[in-house]
Amino acid sequence: METRGGTRVLAGDPSTPGNVWLRGPFIGSHVAAAVLIVSWIFPPTRNLWDLLDIAVFKVLNGSLALGEGWLNFWAFANHRSVDLVSGSLCAAIIIWWVWGERRDIQNRRAAALGALTVPLLVIPFTAHLLIKFVFNFQRYSPTLVIDDALRLTKLMPGFETKDISIYSFPGDHAFILFSIAFYFWYYANRKVFLAMLALAVVFNIPRLVGGAHWLTDDIIGGIAPALIVVAWVCATPFAYHFTRLTLPVVNAVVGLIPERLWIPDYTKTPKRK
Repeated sequence: METRGGTRVLAGDPSTPGNVWLRGPFIGSHVAAAVLIVSWIFPPTRNLWDLLDIAVFKVLNGSLALGEGWLNFWAFANHRSVDLVSGSLCAAIIIWWVWGERRDIQNRRAAALGALTVPLLVIPFTAHLLIKFVFNFQRYSPTLVIDDALRLTKLMPGFETKDISIYSFPGDHAFILFSIAFYFWYYANRKVFLAMLALAVVFNIPRLVGGAHWLTDDIIGGIAPALIVVAWVCATPFAYHFTRLTLPVVNAVVGLIPERLWIPDYTKTPKRK
């Protein structure tokens, strides 16, 4: 066994989680998430969060008045098609993560990443249903609350952007992107983790500038639950058992893909002519 990111993994295969409970990362993630959530619920500290929300929004949203070029940039950054860009960059980072590894390690990494994919597909949808229909919690975006907010759809009519929401909480994009970043903290090297963390930050800024989300939509509604979910996936035996269960499926699917489309395996000894 070796240790990476606080996680015990099989020696020579840093993508394969161990069949162990990692008490330190598990408890630490839950404590950090609890501190964030409780501080947002507790009235005295909630007032501080609200002041921070307003201050950050006014600085970021107010910058839209700096000039046409700056406005055009953020209007494009808030276009829904940019979600495809962030998804493509996530895929590029994942490919970078497996690039050059042995074929069996590449397949194990794909199987292990699937352990996070399932909750990422289920939790945002479920959370919205619970918040909307069970807890009956509705939070308007800052563009619907602050009178002098600058609206991209009014500044650039005809250009499709997202600058309002009647259910701005929680921040789905923040939850998904930071969950992937925290996952890489457990199983990838520092460069891959920092690249994904930077991507998570960069692609959450446009909606803060455009006013579709408050800062705490992303921190309390995105980062806090991401800490909890990834801890349950990576700091428990869940990922280990999920990887063992799905690896035969991954091997079979990869076997159907033409070899010329495989991610290169530079560890193989070249054939002699």
